[in-house]
Amino acid sequence: MAPRKRNRLGFLCCFGGSDHPEINLKDSVPIQFLEFSMPIPSSEELNARFSELVDELDLTDKNREAMFALPP
Repeated sequence: MAPRKRNRLGFLCCFGGSDHPEINLKDSVPIQFLEFSMPIPSSEELNARFSELVDELDLTDKNREAMFALPP
């Protein structure tokens, strides 16, 4: 029995061929901005949440210090 030649279409086999799908850009649709219902937390609350997150990561002391040394 002759070895079967492998088809190398990759993900294009999902489209039924090597034709690329058509991409349509709709410039007529205006951009919608999101409005946040909650105010931005205070810096103290953000620092407390960040500390909780770092604690949950269970980092070494060196990595923990590096996390707190990141710029705001």
